[in-house]
Amino acid sequence: MTSRHLYFKLFQEDVKRKAWAAALLGLTLFFSLPVAMAMVISTIREEYWGAETAAKRYQNVMEILSFGDSFPLVTMVLFCGAVVMGIATFSYLHHKKQVDFYHSLPVKRDLQFAVHITTGILLPALIYLIAVGMAVAVAAVNGICSGEILIAAVTGYLANLMYYLLVYAVVVLAVMMTGTMIASLLGTAVFFWYFLGLSAVITAFCSTWLDAYYYNSPSIWNRVLYKLSPVWAVLSAMSDGITPKMAVGSLAATVLLLAASFLLYQRRPSEAAGKTMAFPISMPIIKVLLVILFGMTGALFFSSVKDSLGWMVFGAVTGVVISHCVIEVIYHADFKKLFCHEKVMALCMTTTLLICLSFYFDLFRFDTYVPEADQVKAAAIDFDQDWWVAYGFDEGSGVNRNSTEYLMEHGTVQNIPALLEIAREGVRQINLDDENRYGYDNISSITIRYTLKSGRKVYRLYRMSLEPVMESAEILYGEPELKKAIYPGLAINAEEAAEHLVYTENGAFNHLSNISLEQRRQVVEAYQEEMMDMSFTRRKSECPVGELLLISNEDFEKIQSWQDDWTYQYRTYASGYFNGYYYPIYPSFTRTIAALKECGIEAGSLLTPDQISGIQVHIYHQELAQASGDSAEETTAEGFQSGKVVTITCTEPDQIEEILRAGYLYHYGNKNSLLQREAGYEIDVILKNETIDGDTNLQGSFFKGQVPAFVLEEKGR
Repeated sequence: MTSRHLYFKLFQEDVKRKAWAAALLGLTLFFSLPVAMAMVISTIREEYWGAETAAKRYQNVMEILSFGDSFPLVTMVLFCGAVVMGIATFSYLHHKKQVDFYHSLPVKRDLQFAVHITTGILLPALIYLIAVGMAVAVAAVNGICSGEILIAAVTGYLANLMYYLLVYAVVVLAVMMTGTMIASLLGTAVFFWYFLGLSAVITAFCSTWLDAYYYNSPSIWNRVLYKLSPVWAVLSAMSDGITPKMAVGSLAATVLLLAASFLLYQRRPSEAAGKTMAFPISMPIIKVLLVILFGMTGALFFSSVKDSLGWMVFGAVTGVVISHCVIEVIYHADFKKLFCHEKVMALCMTTTLLICLSFYFDLFRFDTYVPEADQVKAAAIDFDQDWWVAYGFDEGSGVNRNSTEYLMEHGTVQNIPALLEIAREGVRQINLDDENRYGYDNISSITIRYTLKSGRKVYRLYRMSLEPVMESAEILYGEPELKKAIYPGLAINAEEAAEHLVYTENGAFNHLSNISLEQRRQVVEAYQEEMMDMSFTRRKSECPVGELLLISNEDFEKIQSWQDDWTYQYRTYASGYFNGYYYPIYPSFTRTIAALKECGIEAGSLLTPDQISGIQVHIYHQELAQASGDSAEETTAEGFQSGKVVTITCTEPDQIEEILRAGYLYHYGNKNSLLQREAGYEIDVILKNETIDGDTNLQGSFFKGQVPAFVLEEKGR
């Protein structure tokens, strides 16, 4: 009973000591919740919103009371309040006289710690509860109240309070390890940002100096490190929502941090007040960790300015020296200590340079690693040749799934030796100089994932051309399971896909709903079979002539739920949501074209001369580019603008027809990245009175080796 009475008496005294912080938090929350609620409701006036006024007010009330990024003000206030309250809770530890006073009281340290911690938690919790209650009352007075709103208020309150506790525990730990207010603030900043910074710097090192690094490969620095930051925890929860796993992790981290703070509080010497660091043993550890990070940051910064070994070393040395000196001055509050502990600085510099050089020279052979076939249990590949394909919708964000991530999970290959040959060629092309590497056509980003028999997953990304290993690429591209992973429309049941079948060409959309389901099913089956047989080699010389919508009922219903107006059917199917579900039809797909003809659609009816008023052919003369100091490959619009191009205009029907046979338009060919063009030419097709997707001018190029003779003659003049 005496202990309980003493606790409440100490609690009351501690509340008085923190009254200023409580008043500041209460005032801020008053304006952030009830006042903000009243302002938002009053600004939504009926003359502006009409019949939607009540719904809009209800939605805004829900957003204000809920936890999330739709109204982040309350979370930000509590985040800052946790920092202020955490420092105010044990601010007496920064002053020798106050420390002597508190430690002279006949009260055990564990009871003192419990009192200070609970006031720092219960006081803001009560103030926040009152503010939420006032906000709910304001909404109710305006006729906006329901069980859903009360649930939102309760869940928002608990979520914000949970992350308040996490941030509060981090700040308390920083205060326990330091002896001044400035040091406590700096320590808090380190705990907030160190792991985020370390994760970002290591990832940047990999992206900068490892050519085969895949940005999303799972590793400690991009899967674990940044999650140790409370800033990331709060921002992630606000944007993505709180899962049970996140809640348990946050509460567990809070308990562990407070337990660590309690142990430090019991062992904290009284003479630590006024010193930068309360525990001398922590000083070199923290200094080394910070100095190495600043050294790596310096190397990265100067390398981004000038990509060279010398500047990287200069940046690393500069970052180490400056950060070491600054930390020593902060530790000792004396500029005379600027260069003390030179051995530690030398250790930091050596470690930093070793890390930097190991990345710069790839000492661990990251880029050249290719496992042996008997080490690989499974493998997946993304050829990066079909950027347009949609892979369904991510449940969290509601947007299309990342194509590479999808294929790394589903693009499993059977022929491991063929895949390893592609990987070895990727390694070879890494070692080529830029001129030889980019001498190939169709450079793309090939991503490979190995699942080793040990269970480890290894990712590599190669900027390479498939030309030297086209035979192996063809073998993999022809595997049924991989082809269905690359094109999910090929795996959809034919009857299901036939329900939403649409054919589009030249900007016109033909919905086949008036055609029998059996005929539509035959179109889908024919396309799926012919696309399964399609090869990379054939794609090099074939330009799509039309597109076919292949979409599952599940994805169709999700898109439908997002549409504002489904009255205009054809416009709806032209929506950007459907872009990734329109599959290209190639001229060699004779069965598909025949099946469409049975449905009354003449597929592949390309432009005719009578639709065209003229074609301009821009000829880029390489000798002119070389004479001005440009490379022969630079046959772009820049050359045209600087006068290094000859333009001929063709209006004769026979010339127009010959150009149409020898060339292709980007409008049709943008879904076939393997199309091989003849470098040095651009085509401008000018339509008469028609438009294709709103365009009257269409750009294109010639197929490789198929430039018309009269164009070659003009170029030779």
